[in-house]
This record gives sequence, C-alpha cells and structure tokens, in this order.
Amino acid sequence: KNNIATMSRELQSGTDPAARNNIVVILADLCVRYAALLEAHLPSMAACLRDTSPLVRRQTLMLLTRLICEDYIKIKGCLFFRLAVALTDPDESVASLASFCLTESLHNKDPSIFMTHFVECVFHFNSCIAHPTYNHFPQSEREISLFSLQGDQNRRRRLAIYCLMLQHCTDQ
Repeated sequence: KNNIATMSRELQSGTDPAARNNIVVILADLCVRYAALLEAHLPSMAACLRDTSPLVRRQTLMLLTRLICEDYIKIKGCLFFRLAVALTDPDESVASLASFCLTESLHNKDPSIFMTHFVECVFHFNSCIAHPTYNHFPQSEREISLFSLQGDQNRRRRLAIYCLMLQHCTDQ
C-alpha cells in the first residue's frame, strides 16, 4: 500500500515486461481493497493498454474489465477511450480480447455504454477540443501520444471503433 506510487512509476519507466505485468496484477489486487488510493494511478494502469508487450496489454485489459464489472472502479475520464483503442491493437489476440471485453462484459453490464460515449469518442479520437464540453480530460503528453488516433493515417482505426460501437447501440 505504501509503494503504490513507486509501482505506478515503474509501469511507465520499467524495461522488464514481466515486472510490468506483475505490477499491473498487484495494483489491480490492491484496487479491490483500496480503490480510493488507486484511483489516481488508474491512468498509469490504463496506459499499459499501449505497452510494448502484448502480454501486458492483455493482462491490463482483463484486469481493468474485471475491476469495472465488479464495481471497484468506474468508467470515467479517459478510461473508456483507452479501452476502445485496444480494439485496434496490432496484435489480433489483444484486439479480439478487447472486443470481447467491451461487447460481452462491459456492454452486458451497461447496455447504454456505447451510446453514452459515442459522440465523445468522435471528439476524443479526432483530438478535437473545439467543443466546450467534449474531450476535456486531464491527460499527460505521454498519454496523448500513446492513444492518439487523429489524422488520416488512423481513419480506419477510428472507423473500426465507431462501427463496433454503432453495432451494439440499443434503441433505449
């Protein structure tokens, strides 16, 4: 509990994927007991969805989904967008897992999740901050660079996310 900040920093700067993987597991376990203490470190955990190691990305995806489904953490701030970007992961196993987590776990928990976040996703993934309400979340420069989907080169990735969301939107 006293080393949460140290572990969070290690997620950002550590070079060993096994260590980062274990830290994500430890932080998720601590989140079950000390959710309020871990809330400030959720961005560091979510940043692991763009880790260089597919193992760390898969583990992070599963753990964050479990914590959300079991109501230890809430989807707020950029967390939904971080999870959605995993849908376009270059590793097919991670992208498939992200699709399963979002459509089968999180959508089943909250059937309006895609409808609730759709418009904000359009602003967020295009890095548009012109609207007074949408896409005004605190993010570090590192997070912005890791998760940015702006520009023509990312058009297909954005479209894939939008299509999945629209396919699962409900009429209610």
